[in-house]
Amino acid sequence: MANLSYNESLEIDWTQSLGHRCMVMVAPWNKGLGGIAIDDDEQTDITLREVGDWVFGLTDPAVLTWKEGFPADVLQALEAMPSHKAHLAEYASKSSSIKDLLLSNPILLWGLCEYGFLDDISVDEIEELTRLKQRDLAKHLKLEGTKQQVRLLKWMSGVSRTKDELRSYIRLLKHRGVCNYLSHAKGDFGQDLKFLTKHPWLASCPARALITLLSDQEHWIIFRDILRMTDDITELQQCATIKALNRLHDRLVVELNQWRRRELIRNEYGQPVSLPQPPLPATVNIIPITSQAELIEEGREMHHCIASHLKSVVEGKFAVYRMIAPERLTIEVLVIGEGQLGLREVRGKCNRLPSAASSAIIEAWFSKGLLTSETRAQCQ
Repeated sequence: MANLSYNESLEIDWTQSLGHRCMVMVAPWNKGLGGIAIDDDEQTDITLREVGDWVFGLTDPAVLTWKEGFPADVLQALEAMPSHKAHLAEYASKSSSIKDLLLSNPILLWGLCEYGFLDDISVDEIEELTRLKQRDLAKHLKLEGTKQQVRLLKWMSGVSRTKDELRSYIRLLKHRGVCNYLSHAKGDFGQDLKFLTKHPWLASCPARALITLLSDQEHWIIFRDILRMTDDITELQQCATIKALNRLHDRLVVELNQWRRRELIRNEYGQPVSLPQPPLPATVNIIPITSQAELIEEGREMHHCIASHLKSVVEGKFAVYRMIAPERLTIEVLVIGEGQLGLREVRGKCNRLPSAASSAIIEAWFSKGLLTSETRAQCQ
C-alpha cells in the first residue's frame, strides 16, 4: 500500500483494492510536504492538511522511513499532539518561525489551530502571526496572556494528551488561582488536574491543601459526599486537612439523618414515589431497600449519607441493599442502563469498610445476580 519513490516522496496506493488508479504522493520534509492526489487520469495538487492526520498513524515501513526525514525534535512534538499533526507539520516545514513555536510551546500552537485561528490563512500570514510574543498569542485562546499562563502551556508539552484534556487545561488557565497553584506544584500534577477541572475553586481557598490528598479513594469519597450533602461549600473551602474534612462530613451526616421531617419525593397525587424494582434478587442476608422511608432509615441507623442519594435511587440510577450477616452493611449498586450494573460502594456503620469475608460474599452475590438478570432478560 505504501512505498517511497525515487525522490523520497511517500506514495500511498489504493489501486489494487479499489480496482482503479487511486493514490496519494507526499513530498519529504525537506521539500515542503506538498502532495499530489491521482484518481484515474485526474491529478490534483493537495496539501498535507488535506491528506490528514491518519498518515501519521500508519506503521508501514515506508511511512516510518518517510517520518524519519523529519527533524527528530519536530517529530517528537508532533507525535505528542492529539490532532492537527498534518496542519502543524506542513506549517513548520515551510516556516522557521512556526517551527520554532512548535518546539518552544507546542500546546500554544496546537490551541491556535484547535480554536480555528489558523484556518483559511496562508503560511505567510501564519508566520507573521507567530512572530508575535507568545503572551499576545495566548490571548487568542481567551487567556489574559500572562507570562505565567505561557509558562504553564509550555509545561504541558512533551506528554501525549487527548484533545479534551488539552481543551480542559486551557480553560483551567483562565482561573488565576489555578495558575498560581500549578506554578508551585511539584512533579506530575496530572491527577491534580482531574480534580481542578471539576472544582477549579479548590485552588483559591484553604482547601487547596487537600488537592494532592484527594487521589486517595477514601478521601475522595468523603469529599464527594460532602458536596452532595451541602448547598453551601463555604465550610468545605476552609478544610485544610483530612481531619477537618472528616469532621465536617460526620457533622453533615448527623444533620442529614436527624432531619426527621425530610421531604419525600412525591407524585402529582401527593403520594411518595415508589422505588424501581430491585435489579438483583435478594438472599437471606442481602435484602433490597424498597421505599424512600427505608432508605432514610438506613442512613439514620448506619450513620452514613446514603439518604443523600434519595433522588438518584428514585430515578433508578442506583439501587440500595442492606446486608444483615455476617456483618451489617449498606450495598450500593449502580444502574448504568441497558441491563448493565456496577457494584459501586459497600459501607458499614459510620462508613466503615467491609471485611474481606463480607466483600467476597457480596461479590459472589453480585456476580450470580448478574447472570440471573441476563438469563431473565434473554427469556423475555
